[in-house]
Formats: sequence, C-alpha cells, structure tokens
Amino acid sequence: MNIPFREFLALDSEGFVKAAYRFILGREADAGGFDSHVSRLLIGVDRVALLYDLSRSSEARQGLGPYSDLSNLDDDAFAEALYLRLLKRRADPLGKLHYLEVIRKSDGRRGAIREMEASEEFAARNPQLLAFLRQFQQIMEVERRRRSWWRGWRGDQRRERKLNQLLEAVLTLKQRKA
Repeated sequence: MNIPFREFLALDSEGFVKAAYRFILGREADAGGFDSHVSRLLIGVDRVALLYDLSRSSEARQGLGPYSDLSNLDDDAFAEALYLRLLKRRADPLGKLHYLEVIRKSDGRRGAIREMEASEEFAARNPQLLAFLRQFQQIMEVERRRRSWWRGWRGDQRRERKLNQLLEAVLTLKQRKA
C-alpha cells in the first residue's frame, strides 16, 4: 500500500473495497463481490469487520495476497521477484538460496514472504509499507479477539438465556414508556 493505514480506512466506500481487494487478495474486485462489500459498508458494517472477513476468506488463506501475480513463476524466479519487489534489489546468491530453502522446506511461498517482510532490510527500505502492515496486523488481531470473545460468551447457554431475559426486560420498559 502506498498510503498510510488511516488514509486507507478513510477512502470512500468504493475506493476502500477496491484497495482492500488489491491488498488482501492481490486482484481487482469482481462485480458481485464489489457490489456486496460496498453495500455492506453503506448499511453501516464496520470497515475493520469487512477487512477481517475478506482476510479470512478461503481465497485469501490460499493465495499470496498482493503477490499473487507472482504465483505462476517457478521457485527461482519467485524468489528473485520477491527480492525486487520487497527489497528493491536483485537477490544475492546466499539470500536467494536461503529463501529457496524456506519455500521448499517450511511454509512455502507464504513463509518466504512473511520472513522477508520481517527482515531488517525490508523495514529499512519500506518504512511506510511496514507501518501499514503492522497496523493491519494489529487491527486484525483485535478483531479476532473481539470475535472469539463474543463467540465464547454467546455459546454459553446460561448466559444466552440471561441476555435474552435482559433484552426482554429492556423491550418491556421501552413499551411501557411509549
């Protein structure tokens, strides 16, 4: 992303959805997804919730995100392309060998991307992108915790009965006042 995270969140609904698709899925939004997500924003769905849902989609979990255009390259060309895109230089032989090993032995291409994005060199060459990625990761973690808490709380039948009783009491009070 070439803009600060706050500016990303402040984009108009259509611009936000387009940018979210490019950042998370590495592609342009299809018409159906675009219309659906813009509609969700227009009825008041939180932008962070929309980002979280998009980032947890099966496409996002299986793809390479903003690097999906590199997916058709062989491993050697992929490692070289990562160096050019993330570190803004050609790969040195030892570094390239290291990332080829990461690709082949550990977490595949996604692992190589994560490791390179966590490097000091990436931080030095991409301070704005690094800040964006960190803010995105922090906000996604907060959203994940919020949803986990709510699911756990809601799953307790005793609590759910109490919540329903509380809601009924509030509705009864509102009806009496009206």
